Amino acid sequence: MHSDSGSDSGSGSGSGSGSPMASSIHPSEPIQPMEHVLEEADARLLTEVGFLAAAVSDLTRADAIFNALQRVRPGRTYPCIGLAVARMNAGLPDEAAEVLANFQPAQAEDRSELDAWCGFALLLAGRSDEARRMLQRAIDAGGEAARLAQVVLDSGPAMMRPAPLQSEPLPGAPG
Repeated sequence: MHSDSGSDSGSGSGSGSGSPMASSIHPSEPIQPMEHVLEEADARLLTEVGFLAAAVSDLTRADAIFNALQRVRPGRTYPCIGLAVARMNAGLPDEAAEVLANFQPAQAEDRSELDAWCGFALLLAGRSDEARRMLQRAIDAGGEAARLAQVVLDSGPAMMRPAPLQSEPLPGAPG
């Protein structure tokens, strides 16, 4: 197995898969809130750096940053959204949708924000029917997420928008 340090001398600082560090950062493990470990300003700065990595599809750095933020800010949506944006920018919208759909936010009202982003990821994945349903769910919930979902829905392919009601039959249609 390859280790970034070049050796696995047992010093505890190796990054091989058997090291405590490699196995300790996993977002699905139960974790204790660690809000006191990282000041809010520092979390905000790390988030900005994480989104810069996501913008250039640097999954390695984005994942490291956002997985760490999930550990110290469990249940918050922004690390999950960062992981998803990195995947969307890397051309992996199906993975992004899965990350968003499976995340359990600490606050139930945050679900609509995740649904709006998930709808966007599904749209990028070419899954228009699922995208429309997810975006509509976010719209129905109201708030900021509803505005985001409405913009995505309105700017998506025409097949995603409801057809306008017609008062006259189409030419050539029976009736």
